[in-house]
Amino acid sequence: MKKIRYVHDPIRPPILILIQRELDLGAFNDGDEFCFDALRGDCSGQVARNITILHCRVRQLNLQNAWLEKLQLSNCEVEHCDFSGAQMEKAHTDCCQITDCRLLGTNFNETRFDDVVLTGCLADGAWFSKAKFDAVRFVNCSLRAANFEGADLSGVRFKDCDLSGATLTGAKLAGTDFRGSTIDGLAVTAADLRGAIFTSAQAVQVSALLGIVIEEEGREAWE
Repeated sequence: MKKIRYVHDPIRPPILILIQRELDLGAFNDGDEFCFDALRGDCSGQVARNITILHCRVRQLNLQNAWLEKLQLSNCEVEHCDFSGAQMEKAHTDCCQITDCRLLGTNFNETRFDDVVLTGCLADGAWFSKAKFDAVRFVNCSLRAANFEGADLSGVRFKDCDLSGATLTGAKLAGTDFRGSTIDGLAVTAADLRGAIFTSAQAVQVSALLGIVIEEEGREAWE
């Protein structure tokens, strides 16, 4: 059974010891490996598998509509990059800080996120179905209509995020903290919500989503 790491547990930061090269990329090939590099460039539309990026600083890298199945991204700082429309199924992201990136419609199906903080990212319509999250925080991110169907979000913190219209059907939400985030129009069932954390005001919203009517006790109207 997975041990849930809650929001007060520390998240391991990326380890960037020494950047050795600065690379302006124009293409990826299957099995490419990058380590202790500063990466930028335009790789939009590229198709490659099993790319490994370790201990790198990734800034202003354009990966729009790229196909990068089984990407391994570990101990990296990722800033101002564009992953919109990219196919990143079965990737593994570990010990990363992802800041001010565009993830519009990005496909992260069956991806693993371990010790990751996403801050200020635009991820409307992104797909995280069947993804697994361990010690992950979304901070000030737009996740409107994002799809988390069947994902393991146990212990994830959504802080000041917009989850309007997001799909959480079949997701594991034990210890998932939604306090401070917008949750209008969530697609979720009562069974999915076991162990999820909401404010009292959000609990009323969730009840409405489930079709529950809340009324204060008072004089009954008898006919």
